[in-house]
Amino acid sequence: MLRFLDFDRDLAEACATEFLASDAGRAALPGGATGRPDFLRLDGAKAPDLDRSVLRMEIGGGSFVLKLNQVPKQAGRIAEEYRALRQAARVFAPHPDLGVIEALYLSPSETFMVTRFHDVPTVLEQMEVGADPLPLCRQAGRWLAALHGQSPAEEARFWPKWIFARLEKARAKGPQAPAARYRPLIAALRQQVEGLRGCPAPRPMCHGDFHPGNLLDA
Repeated sequence: MLRFLDFDRDLAEACATEFLASDAGRAALPGGATGRPDFLRLDGAKAPDLDRSVLRMEIGGGSFVLKLNQVPKQAGRIAEEYRALRQAARVFAPHPDLGVIEALYLSPSETFMVTRFHDVPTVLEQMEVGADPLPLCRQAGRWLAALHGQSPAEEARFWPKWIFARLEKARAKGPQAPAARYRPLIAALRQQVEGLRGCPAPRPMCHGDFHPGNLLDA
């Protein structure tokens, strides 16, 4: 079966029905919706997982994203993401040319949420077709600065071990550049951060998955 059609349709339709019956659903589609919603799976999970998926939902002339997570051991992740989006929306309110995806609805069970779907290219897609990366990166930097500057940051200690764990994980995936090119850079980075180990550092609100494939060029 094609990956984008690999999902539990009955479950998705039940979630859509709940959303449409909610205050948020009625506000998003004031004219109501008739007929069955159309779904396409967006996430790129490699192993079939019908309980955890991201679906594009077209209904009543509206485009939405339905994010499901029915996995018991990961209960609460949907709610955390929903609340983070709502908080980020308040952060970006003073910046009309910046923003985040609009979080519309969180189920009482906290197993799914609905957001707007924006049919615009990502920054990565723009760069892949030859767009000048400089203004895209500047805009991404402005977005990150606004997110980090939204409130006084907590103070935490800086521990760099995770940086090198991530680098090793990336190296192990391969294929990579010749080792002679990247090993001196990693060695230099280790030397630079050694004096910062355990130092106080600000810990602002962060994105957690900030990369061009997650940035929209609206």
